[in-house]
Amino acid sequence: TRASDNGNVDSQHPQPGPYIDDNLSGGQLLVKHLEGENLDRLKANGRLRFEVPNLLGRKSVILSTGLTTPQGISGVTPQGRWPYRLRSVFRSVPTEAASVFLLRENVFTNNASPQVQGSAKQESTITFEPKTVPVETIAHFINCSRQALDDLPGLGLFLDTSLIWGLEQELEQQLLSGDASTPNLEGLLPTATPFNVSYLPAGSDGYEYIDVLHAAKIQLWAAGYLCDVFCIAPLDWGKIEGLRDSTGQYVMGSPRGVLPESAWGAEVVVSPEMSVGSFLALASPWFHIRERMKTTVEISFEHGTHFTSNLATVRAECRLALVQQRPSAAVTGSLVQSPA
Repeated sequence: TRASDNGNVDSQHPQPGPYIDDNLSGGQLLVKHLEGENLDRLKANGRLRFEVPNLLGRKSVILSTGLTTPQGISGVTPQGRWPYRLRSVFRSVPTEAASVFLLRENVFTNNASPQVQGSAKQESTITFEPKTVPVETIAHFINCSRQALDDLPGLGLFLDTSLIWGLEQELEQQLLSGDASTPNLEGLLPTATPFNVSYLPAGSDGYEYIDVLHAAKIQLWAAGYLCDVFCIAPLDWGKIEGLRDSTGQYVMGSPRGVLPESAWGAEVVVSPEMSVGSFLALASPWFHIRERMKTTVEISFEHGTHFTSNLATVRAECRLALVQQRPSAAVTGSLVQSPA
């Protein structure tokens, strides 16, 4: 609609407007119309209308490619990380020393017996074994630039959690398989009692993994310990969970429910640090962890030339000892063994 000669809007007989260059922007069109008699009309009426060409009409299809900004996700997405938790089954007690001393009962000769009045009593004897367990250090670090810590949201937290997870993985491996040579821990598997296959029930044509765990539990009972923890590999526990009876029902419970990781009244710790086909049965109260330093993450810019290079070192560290008060309170063996 064009403004009429008298300054009023004439919608019935619009006047032909001046030539409009389609290449002009809206702002340029406004400047072009504010010239000559249009400017006079604007001054007289305080209002001016003009047509703006359809600029989008020049393209048949409009795509968002290259016109949008990606939406970021905060933090850094890690790889899959197993939740290591073997250490959680043991008591953790602080220590202020670099080693832990304990005295183990070695041999107890029990000569208690009914006595005849006035006769000499029988003597029992006990021998002891001293044991010193060193506190060992598990640690690692990673370098990164200070700019990366400043510019990448969540990088600091990602490094902290990654380093802590790395410690837990190595600690679980040490708790299970450490060979006690400095600076390794004394692990559970090297000192555990070998599984005695004679505890498997006689007269059976074959044994499921769950039968072997039960036999290991009985073996600990026979030694005077109450089994409360089994440790096996994920693949082996998956086979146990998938066991079915003769009617096709799952032995360990309905798959629609939450299957507790337990067997024969004992907690099951599933660990990738266990070899497939092997197991560990424990009476956990006879083992504990002495912590000299809890897991700690520290950052420093003063390593080597880091200050001048604007680099940071992030380090995670812990110091502890695994104290095995009675190594015989653990049994290890193969899940596929059969009686001799």
